[in-house]
Amino acid sequence: RLSKNTFSGCDIVPTTRRLGLMNCFLHEIEAEIYYGSSLDEGPHVGKRHNLILTNPPFGSSGVGGVPDRADFLYTTTNKQLNFIQHILTILKVGGQCAVVLPDGVLNSADSDKTDKGIRENLLKQCDLHTILKLPEGTFIPYANPKANVLFFTKGKPTKETWIYDLRTNIPN
Repeated sequence: RLSKNTFSGCDIVPTTRRLGLMNCFLHEIEAEIYYGSSLDEGPHVGKRHNLILTNPPFGSSGVGGVPDRADFLYTTTNKQLNFIQHILTILKVGGQCAVVLPDGVLNSADSDKTDKGIRENLLKQCDLHTILKLPEGTFIPYANPKANVLFFTKGKPTKETWIYDLRTNIPN
């Protein structure tokens, strides 16, 4: 069951997409990995998923664009917050998600009403039951952001969130 029609993805970098497709092929997995941005309209937008394991693009690539998506409640140029809106759109009720996000997405001092609205919407639509604060240096040599993994289930609002801090007393 897992080898056919279970896995899908999307990547804006052609080489990364090819590597993903090749890896799936070598493991005899029939996956759909689309070329393009997850935030743009496309065949991936109409699909709904029970489980999402993902991360938005980190860094400044593509900053400033506003996706043209009718299914987004809020309009913002923040690609990580738009990614959260994308996840909420494609995650089935009862579905679970684990998403890696940089620190600033959770509580930026520069937040406006839109940013806060997206975070509040996440807490209303989903049970954000766990936040795992990753140790610094987790992604070296590729990047060095301070990041978290958010674990949530769609369908019930958040009542309580456990926070596990793996940065405390751990050398970089």
